[in-house]
Amino acid sequence: MADKKRTFTILASEIGFNGGDYKSDSPKSAARKAAKRLFQLVNKDAAYHKFKRLESIKFILREKTSGSDKKTYFYESTVEELKEPIFIKVKDPSNKDADAQGYIQYPITKEVKVSSCPQAHFDHIQH
Repeated sequence: MADKKRTFTILASEIGFNGGDYKSDSPKSAARKAAKRLFQLVNKDAAYHKFKRLESIKFILREKTSGSDKKTYFYESTVEELKEPIFIKVKDPSNKDADAQGYIQYPITKEVKVSSCPQAHFDHIQH
């Protein structure tokens, strides 16, 4: 039987967003997905444009998997420019976008980083 993915939600964030379902094997992996969503909101949703100046976003992630203890996790996320482009090997060697060795340059130029943060750093976030 395959392992069941755990489900997490954003309980509160510095930009005022909460909610969403982020399924993953670990809290940190779910936090990366949640952080990506927060930065997408800041860049694409007019309601969150006022937070574009933030270099990092703090948020609280809560597990909501059925039967879990509903533990809360505290994270700070940043977006960093990649120093070098990422190349991925394609399965189909006849892919027109691949180079002679069968690699395609991945179109991502930024990477979302998350790190655990002490709860004391979240006193200003309403939840």
